[in-house]
Amino acid sequence: MSVLSNLAQHPVWTQLAEREKRLVMGLGLFLVVVALYSLIWSPVQTAFKQQTLALQKAEKEWLWLVEQAPNVPRGSVNNALNVHSKTALMDALQKSLRQQRLLQFTEGLNLTNRGVAVSFEKVDAPRLFRWIGGLEQKGLMANSMKLTPLSAGLVQADIMYEVSQ
Repeated sequence: MSVLSNLAQHPVWTQLAEREKRLVMGLGLFLVVVALYSLIWSPVQTAFKQQTLALQKAEKEWLWLVEQAPNVPRGSVNNALNVHSKTALMDALQKSLRQQRLLQFTEGLNLTNRGVAVSFEKVDAPRLFRWIGGLEQKGLMANSMKLTPLSAGLVQADIMYEVSQ
């Protein structure tokens, strides 16, 4: 309010006619409204419209995915790994490690009482996860897994696979 009282006492303001004072105050109010609109309302409206369009696009994609779900083939019998012995499990793991070019990074593949333990001292994490995912797609699930991050993209891993019953 001190700004308004200082303005009311300013010599230029006191020399203005009442009509001019009202026009200047109206202009000030107009500028405040324009500033609020351009700095607050307009960006909020623009962001809202963009998010609404993104939501509509996501809903369309979701509906398309739901329509496509029945067409996705379930796990193929030919693709499944049937390992009923520790040696068959060891062979399957070695073969998949060779295919993914991860065999050289293994610290060891060791037979245990119930299966095979695979150890990696230092391995590229994305490649390791692709290998694990590929085995899971074939029905071979890890019984236990211990991952220790070493640096960006590199992990130490100990994974235990057991013979399926």
